Amino acid sequence: MAQLSFPLISIIRWEARGLPNRALIMHCEIQNRNPWPLFIADAWLEVRLDRQRGGPLIADGRLFHPLYNMVDLAILWPGDSHKGLGEVRIPLSTAAIQSIENHRNGGDLVLQIDSRVLLCPVYEGPAGLKSVLSAPMQSVFSLDGGSGEIKCKIPQSEWVSLLPRLEWSEIELLELPMDFLRSHPRLARARERLKDASTSLARGDWEGVLQDCRKAFEAIAIGLTGEEDHQSALPKLKDHFGKGLKAEHLNAIVLAFNKFLHLGRHEQPEPVAFDRTDSVLTLRITASLMDYLAQR
Repeated sequence: MAQLSFPLISIIRWEARGLPNRALIMHCEIQNRNPWPLFIADAWLEVRLDRQRGGPLIADGRLFHPLYNMVDLAILWPGDSHKGLGEVRIPLSTAAIQSIENHRNGGDLVLQIDSRVLLCPVYEGPAGLKSVLSAPMQSVFSLDGGSGEIKCKIPQSEWVSLLPRLEWSEIELLELPMDFLRSHPRLARARERLKDASTSLARGDWEGVLQDCRKAFEAIAIGLTGEEDHQSALPKLKDHFGKGLKAEHLNAIVLAFNKFLHLGRHEQPEPVAFDRTDSVLTLRITASLMDYLAQR
C-alpha cells in the first residue's frame, strides 16, 4: 500500500463554552485525499500559542472528536465530494486563559496545533464482509497537505466576542465573591462599567480601561453614598472605613487611586503611555475596592 496522504482539516467556525467546563471548540471539516476510505482510530493533539513567539502549551490530549451520521459507517470516504465533520475541543483553565491574554497582548489569537493521528485504511473484504480495516498507520492532520502544521488565527474582534461566552474576566484571578457583588443592589451600574473595562482590556484599549474604571469607581461612590454626583460622593466614601489611623490611610489610598484614574482622561498636559500591565493593575484594584467597600 502506498504512503498515506495527510487528511485535510478546514476550520468552519469557533464556539466558546463557559463554566463549569470552559472550552474553545473548533468545528471543522475533514477531507480524505487517498484513493481508499479511512477510519480515524485515534488522534492526539497539542495546542500551543504561536510557537514563533515562544508560546506555551495550553492543552493536549485526545481533543479531536469525529462526527458521523448515526445511520452511516464511521468512515472517512475519499474524494472532494465527501467531507467528514469533527470538533477540536480545547479545555481552557483559568491559567490557560490568563496565558492567552498575556501572550496576545490585545491582538489576534494565534494557535499552533500539532497532531498524531492513527488511520486505518478500509478495503473490501471477502464474501460476507463488506469492509475490513487494515493495520493502523500514523499520520497527521494538515491544513494544506504540505505539512502537518496547523496554524489558526482568531481575529481580535472575534476573540473579544468569545471571551464573555467563556465567562471570563481578569478579576476572576482575585477570587472575589462575585455572587455577593452581583446581588448588591447599589452596585449594578459599577458592575456594568467593570464589564466595559474588561472588554476594553481584551481589545487592547489600555486608556479605555482607565476611563471605564474611573466611571466604575465613580459609580461605586455614588451607589454606596446615595449622592447624585461623584464629586459629592467621593469625600463621603471615608465614612465606610470607620475611624482612626487605618481609616485615614485607607481614605488616602482611595483619593490617590482616584487621581491615578484621571490620567486616562484625554486632557492631560502631557501624554501618558499605558500598557497591558498598567490596565490589569487598574482593573484589579477597582474590583478589589468595590468588593471591600461593598462589605463595609
